[in-house]
Amino acid sequence: MRDELLSVVVPIYNVEKYLDQCIDSIINQTYTQIEIILVDDGSTDTSGEIADKYALKDKRIKVIHKKNGGLISARHTGVNSAQGDYVTFVDADDWIALNMYKTLMDIIAKYNVELVTSGCFRYHSEEMKHASYDKFIAPGLYTQDQICEKIIPIMLWDRRSNVCSLDPSTCFKIYKRELLLPVLEELKDKKFYYGEDSAITYSYILKAANIYCTNEMFYYHRQRTDTPLAPYFFSDDYFRKLTEVYYFLYNKFISHPLKSILIKQLDYFYANSAKYKLWEYEIQKPARKDYYLFPFDRIFPGGRLIIYGAGRVGKDYMQQLEKLCYGNSVTWVDKNYASMERNVSCPDCIADMEFDYVVIAIIKDEIVKEIKDWLMSTGVPNEKIIHCILKCQM
Repeated sequence: MRDELLSVVVPIYNVEKYLDQCIDSIINQTYTQIEIILVDDGSTDTSGEIADKYALKDKRIKVIHKKNGGLISARHTGVNSAQGDYVTFVDADDWIALNMYKTLMDIIAKYNVELVTSGCFRYHSEEMKHASYDKFIAPGLYTQDQICEKIIPIMLWDRRSNVCSLDPSTCFKIYKRELLLPVLEELKDKKFYYGEDSAITYSYILKAANIYCTNEMFYYHRQRTDTPLAPYFFSDDYFRKLTEVYYFLYNKFISHPLKSILIKQLDYFYANSAKYKLWEYEIQKPARKDYYLFPFDRIFPGGRLIIYGAGRVGKDYMQQLEKLCYGNSVTWVDKNYASMERNVSCPDCIADMEFDYVVIAIIKDEIVKEIKDWLMSTGVPNEKIIHCILKCQM
């Protein structure tokens, strides 16, 4: 059977530094039956020229230059001009593994699904990247009844993690174009900069007859800032935009048979999103000119955490966690707990605790190795042990 055409839409706005890596990762895919739609959303740097250069080299590439209208507008423009039966997206500062589309399109060909999901790597550097996938959704095929039973009740908010269980990002999913385009038509004039993926993906799932979920990770999501809050949280009209997202989804959910479950999740989504904005007023800069940043990129909010180490790094971590209310529960341990001023416990207590991660707040490699070896000897799996020291300047 002939491979289906996959349309890859890349919204572009002032990303000249990263665009070559992004486009190269798409044109070199092992799945070759693709069209690549580069939507230059009014860039003022050389991004548009870079896109044009690639179009001259690869006949699968089409470039659209348009007036700046925002991410949703760029995505709608790209999908509206797409020729493929299936559509996906790549953000122009990210890149993808070379076998991504072959793997996911093989799933579509085998199961004839209307949506396939996957995971990603949150990427700071080769030494600082972490796996992100939908850990509470088992991999496999879901019919419409199974979507209603196992995915919809936890997709926006899951009490086990205090966050969504199905990551709404459009970039590590493949959609059926005929189902996606009407959703984007409704959204095309919106100016969301927070929640646009949620508005797209969660609306789409309500219409899908079946989906296939995989925890495999192919997408590299570049983390371009070391701060825990994205710039849009500091915008004066953040709450107005958030309310727009809320009512867009509310109007989708109100007529669904599972409306009470969906609206409850939506309320939690709104409340948690509002809390993030309030962090703006609560975050205090340390008196020092530098500090150690907690590895927010590796750990989702709401987890049960153990911080091992009560020195300078541990104190910085605890200050950030307390101000941001980032964990459901946070236990602080240190070998020298008896001499500590604050409520620091003996590491032996870890054996009796339930937790999601142990974060080692120690700089010296030899001490870190000793702690990791001890933790693993007590049964703590390696994937639950996090050590990532990032020193930031104020």
